[in-house]
Amino acid sequence: MAMRPIPVSDAQWTVLSQSAQALPPVDRPHYLAALAEALRNEPLPLGDGALYRAIRLTQRTYWQPPRVTAPTGQDRRRVGEPLLE
Repeated sequence: MAMRPIPVSDAQWTVLSQSAQALPPVDRPHYLAALAEALRNEPLPLGDGALYRAIRLTQRTYWQPPRVTAPTGQDRRRVGEPLLE
């Protein structure tokens, strides 16, 4: 069965592509496919609210928080020491 294309405006396409930029490159194709599936049953024309809801719900599955490492001993500053000199 052929899938129907999901018509989006230029502004909506920009939002879709920017939402994928927050994810690791390896996950982006899977995210966009899952997002398309989430939008497939939305009534047309696709509203911005439906788009943002689908992004919010789908991005949760693929977003991974950045790894934060503890600073090394030489990077630590003393309390009250200015950040810039």
